[in-house]
Amino acid sequence: MKIIKVIILFLIVTSGLYLGACFLFPQNYKLEKSLIINSPSDLVYEQVLFFENWKNWNKFLTGNNQFHTIASVEDGKEKSYLLWKNKKGEEGKILILKIDDLKKIDYQIFIEKPKPIFVNGYISLEPELNNTKVTFHFEGSNPFYKRIFNFFVERHYENVLTKNLEQLNVISENEYRILKEEYFGYKIKESEFEEKNVGYIRKTIEYEELNDFFNKNFDKIKKEAKNCNFKITGKNLSLLYKPDDINRVYNVAAAVPIEGDSTLGEDFGMMKFEKQKAIYLNYYGGNFGIYKAEQALQNFSINNKLKIKKPIIREHFVGKEQITDSNKWHTKIWFLIN
Repeated sequence: MKIIKVIILFLIVTSGLYLGACFLFPQNYKLEKSLIINSPSDLVYEQVLFFENWKNWNKFLTGNNQFHTIASVEDGKEKSYLLWKNKKGEEGKILILKIDDLKKIDYQIFIEKPKPIFVNGYISLEPELNNTKVTFHFEGSNPFYKRIFNFFVERHYENVLTKNLEQLNVISENEYRILKEEYFGYKIKESEFEEKNVGYIRKTIEYEELNDFFNKNFDKIKKEAKNCNFKITGKNLSLLYKPDDINRVYNVAAAVPIEGDSTLGEDFGMMKFEKQKAIYLNYYGGNFGIYKAEQALQNFSINNKLKIKKPIIREHFVGKEQITDSNKWHTKIWFLIN
C-alpha cells in the first residue's frame, strides 16, 4: 500500500513538473537561419524552386532512408508538391503556396503520419552583387501539453537548417564556378515566354531619350488601363524592335500586361503575345551594362543556331521606383525564338 502511495505521489509530482514546464514554453515555435552564399541569386533560386533539386542539398530528403516522389501539375510552380515517406512509416507532403520570383518561396509541410502536424515556412533570397543572402524560416505550434517539445524541435532543426544552407552553398558555388566564364558571366536558360495581353505605346526614339520614354509611358499606360477598368497582370515591359546606329534612334514600345474586356484610348495600342519558346537571363544593374547582357544572349543564340525574332523584351522586376541602388535593379531579358 505504501509503495502504491509513493508511485501515485511520484506521478503527481512528475505530472506537475511537466505541466509546469509546459507553462514556461510558448505555444508557437519558430526557427530562422541565414547564410551569405557566394553565387548569384538566379542560380540559387533554381536550386530552391524545383523539388527535383532539393535532393542536392536538403538533408531531410536524403538522410534516414527516406525516399520521395514529385507528384504535381508542374514542378517549380505554385501548388506543386512533393510527397515523402520513410521506412519508419512516417510520411507527409511539402506544398508550394506562393512564389515571388527570385525573392521568396512560401511553403507548407504537412506531416500526415504518425500524427497530423502543419508547419509553415519560407525561403527568401536577397541579392548582394554576385552573392545571395538566403534565409530558411519555419514555424509551427503545439498544444499546451506538448509545448515542452518546442525546445527540442528548435534544437534539432537548427542543426538541419544549418547543414542545408551549407550544402546549398556548395552546390550553388559549383554552378557559378562552371558558368561565370561563359557568355560574359551570365547563365542563359531556355524556357517559354508566357501568353500576355499588353497595352503599349510605340515610337522611334533617339538613344538619349529611351529611359525618359519608358519611365513616362509606363505610368501613362497604367493610368489609362485603370480608367478603362483593366487589371494590371504583370511587370513593365520594354520592347525593343529595330535600332538605327547611324541615326542613333531605336524603334521601341513601352508595354504593360493587362486584362479586361474594354479597349484603351486612341493613343494606345493593344496586342497579344502567344506562349512561345524563348531564352532569357537575369540581369542585375543599371541601364549602362544591360547591352552587354543582351550581347550575351545574342552570342548564345548564334552558338546554338537559334533564330531570334523581335522584339527583345526587358521585363522589369526591380528598378529605381523600388530602390535607389542601381546595382540591385533586376531585369529579366527575353529573346523570342522562331
